[in-house]
Amino acid sequence: MRLCYLGGDERRRYLQEAASPGVIVERLADFTPSVGRPETIESLFDEALLAPWTVEMAVEAERRGYDAVITGCAGDPGVEAAREMVRIPVIGPGQAALHTAVMLGTMFGVLTPLESTLRLASALPVPVVNVLRTSVRVAELLVGSRLTHSKIAYPTPPARHAVVTS
Repeated sequence: MRLCYLGGDERRRYLQEAASPGVIVERLADFTPSVGRPETIESLFDEALLAPWTVEMAVEAERRGYDAVITGCAGDPGVEAAREMVRIPVIGPGQAALHTAVMLGTMFGVLTPLESTLRLASALPVPVVNVLRTSVRVAELLVGSRLTHSKIAYPTPPARHAVVTS
């Protein structure tokens, strides 16, 4: 199984360590999309800027034969739009973690992905859901189960019309 991670190499290595044996987690390091992306995601505006990049990267990942895409931001910008453009699963780490948390308890809180919060897990009497570990396992689950998003819920958009400027 080949998973494409749309984030930095340090987190990609972490995902690879969390993946099941035989699962390969890679980045599209040799692909330059036509749109740029913000360095960090600190606002809704940044999320809006990241969405077109996410879509283009997901399309390229599918073209290269990846089994699924895991995006690199827990805010999940562009995930739903990418699902409209591809048939392979597109996993948003935020959605994966929140849906998992709902299965584990009646209430949950959200922690920042800082290293200090990972040491917090052993001190709490409740499960702590790691968005990265959860997203790679959800990707494995969907691909292994031969499931992907519904094209009724995420239909491919109609052919593009010319963009008018001025």
